[in-house]
This record gives sequence, C-alpha cells and structure tokens, in this order.
Amino acid sequence: NVRVKDDVRQVVTSVEAAAGLGVRAWDRGRLAVDVELGYEIQHWDNLADYIRFSDDALDGTIDRSTTSLGLDGLVGRIIVTR
Repeated sequence: NVRVKDDVRQVVTSVEAAAGLGVRAWDRGRLAVDVELGYEIQHWDNLADYIRFSDDALDGTIDRSTTSLGLDGLVGRIIVTR
C-alpha cells in the first residue's frame, strides 16, 4: 500500500592495497615465463543504501540500510610473454 520512489546519489569510498613478489622462472630467447604471488585487500564503504520495510504490522514503516564490503586474499599469476 506504499509507493516508494528513491533517487539518492551518494559517495562510495574505497581503499585498496596489494603486496607481492615475482620471479622470472624461465627465459629462452623471445619467450619468458614470470611467476608472481601476493596478497590483496579491498574495502568499499557506504555501499548498498537500500530502503527496506522494517515493520510488517505498520504500513509504510521504512528504514535505510548501508553496509560495507571487504575482500582480501592470496593472488597468484603466471605470465607468459613472447
């Protein structure tokens, strides 16, 4: 029974960091193989500003929901160049 129209513009901040090591594993003439291993962290703040209905008994009771998202993990790469 409620019409909800939402037109919001917001700033989303992010922080990213990565560190790792790499080595040339094989090098023959025009062909080379590099191996890299590292760790990467990403964090986004002020994401997903959605309207949700917070009460099922009262019509039209809404609440805004913001959240953050963080990802991190081990990264491996094998790079072949000619």
